[in-house]
Amino acid sequence: MRDQVRKKLKNAPLCFSFFNDENFEEMVKLAHDYGATHIEIKDLPFKYNDFLPDNSDPYPNWSQSSIGIFRLCPPQKVAEFIPKNIVEENQKYIDNKMSILRKYGLKACLSGCEPLWLPEQVYRKYPHWRGVQCELGRIASKPYFTPSIDEAEVCELYQESIRDICRRWPEFDMFTFWTNDCGSGISWSTYSYPGPNGPSKHRLRNPGERIAGWLKSLRRGVEDAGATALVNVGSFSFPPGELASVRAELGEDLYFNGVNANEKRIIGGSASLTNTIDSNTCSVKGITPPKSFAESYYDIINSGDNTLKSIRLDNSHVETACEIMKNIILDSPETSRSVTVVKALYTSVVNIFGKEAAESMIKVWDLTDEVFHAIDQIRQKGLGNNFALCLTTARWLHRPLVLHPELLSSSEKSYYENYLFTKASDQPDNNLCFILGKHIFIGDGIVWSVRWGLQETIDSLGKICTNIAKEINAAKSTAVKEKLQLCHDRYSTLSCFLETAKNAIMYQHALSITNHIRYSANPLDYDDNIQYDQRALQLRRIARAEVDNCTELSNILDNNANNILYLAHSIEKQNVFLYGPDIVNGINNKINVMLDHWQEYEEAYPTSKEYEYEPPQLQEYEKAEQQTKQSLLLNKSFYSPKGGVYSQNNILGTKKYKNSHKTAFVNSESPKLS
Repeated sequence: MRDQVRKKLKNAPLCFSFFNDENFEEMVKLAHDYGATHIEIKDLPFKYNDFLPDNSDPYPNWSQSSIGIFRLCPPQKVAEFIPKNIVEENQKYIDNKMSILRKYGLKACLSGCEPLWLPEQVYRKYPHWRGVQCELGRIASKPYFTPSIDEAEVCELYQESIRDICRRWPEFDMFTFWTNDCGSGISWSTYSYPGPNGPSKHRLRNPGERIAGWLKSLRRGVEDAGATALVNVGSFSFPPGELASVRAELGEDLYFNGVNANEKRIIGGSASLTNTIDSNTCSVKGITPPKSFAESYYDIINSGDNTLKSIRLDNSHVETACEIMKNIILDSPETSRSVTVVKALYTSVVNIFGKEAAESMIKVWDLTDEVFHAIDQIRQKGLGNNFALCLTTARWLHRPLVLHPELLSSSEKSYYENYLFTKASDQPDNNLCFILGKHIFIGDGIVWSVRWGLQETIDSLGKICTNIAKEINAAKSTAVKEKLQLCHDRYSTLSCFLETAKNAIMYQHALSITNHIRYSANPLDYDDNIQYDQRALQLRRIARAEVDNCTELSNILDNNANNILYLAHSIEKQNVFLYGPDIVNGINNKINVMLDHWQEYEEAYPTSKEYEYEPPQLQEYEKAEQQTKQSLLLNKSFYSPKGGVYSQNNILGTKKYKNSHKTAFVNSESPKLS
């Protein structure tokens, strides 16, 4: 197969990238067999809050596993600030990967983030190194600064570091660094998160000279090692004027966003069949729709140019990807793109699930495209897929839906609280929709639009599961039946995840409007005289739906979570982006906490009243309470950016507050309420 792929590509470079390190050598062998010339090396072992000495809040975890070259080969002046044991661990990690690449005769592309932030102690010792402040303030509790590439001494540090990398690992022949994001940044860029900033004396320097000067120092480091490598920097945050000034200074051998000064492009198309932590699959393995992969793969194989093509895979899609790639490569060159893709998909599904199940599974793949399209419609710039990040960084799968989250005990929060992605604060995050430092899903229009968008997506997933269940019952082969069952469990899990998202959003909205008193008769009740408090009915209905949903999810994942989800390999390695292997315990804890607090709905908002009209004294109480709430809404001292748009504890009060004030208004002669 390798020779056929290389012939199709006309010997253009082809890079394979893998989502994680599971079965790395097997994946490298697969890449070799399917025509790879390069493997992307883009991650270091993730250590949550344990990389650099002053890392004490969540923000740096965006880049905690990204490759910063000082983390691999720190220059002498920087080495004292980066723990030696972690540098050695990183070097050993790359050593192991390179030994496998050498075995198959493959080169490597290094992808990292630079200039990457350094500990504050560095700048206290070398103050002239302090460059741009780079952090996204709403999710950071301290400032972070990157080294100033305007300083010749800093450029020499980069030259030294990349020289040592090329000497130790000559397989690297391309370096790409992402910047102005994820803890990296360049001084005086227009779109840096804290705004344009940097060393005052360099403010008016031509940005093209600044960036090109840094890239030239990197290239000199490559040359010092006697190596040859392309150097490229990428970013979404340079406006056209800055981009033009950078390109003008690059020359032929340096690249920005894959293009040099002569508009020569080195990076071509890509095809992806993988799940990531922020993808539409929400960390569920093996259900990315393959049609777009097949179309993209056809395009890169038949492009005819010499740019670097890339294929991104994870181990849960290996069988599907190999079948599709093989069938496209072996198809007649005279066949059109659309026919080749359809034939490849059909042949692949027959080979994976059997001819009997082929029609149903093709329909499953088509419905998966619809599901992903629907999820893509509910997005917010800067967050990408909202639900994947909400489910992980806000711990929706483990956080209980309760009336008074601010009153939960430490033991009731202990299994999830440390994994909320939020900056350090004395005030807890009680608002479920406070995500990565901002409030989302606020207001009737947004909530109900999202609710029904999610419901339609969940309904489509239900159709998918019905189709697969039919084929499970009909399957004669045990192997096929097991494949179908795993497929069914994965789609069912995604459905439960989106149900949790829907319930969390609706529940938070219901909490936010509890200050509006809503009594009415149950339209299905024969006795209209019973007046229901609709607040209790709404909150309890959503909470019950989530308890039932979590019970189903727990049953699906029990003893099989690792085959369904991407999880941390141990409890100690779980983090804000990944649940641990004890995910089911957390789900069951959530159910128990919710049920332990179930009676609070009745205590706060009695389900029914025996009086058609409230006693005059109680009417006065309700009126005074409403006026108090309105005054609190206007009092900015009660604004809580962490606990919600307005802190529920302040506005709604606790049971104790309400009962004590009710007693003051309703005297002993008032009619007794049930």
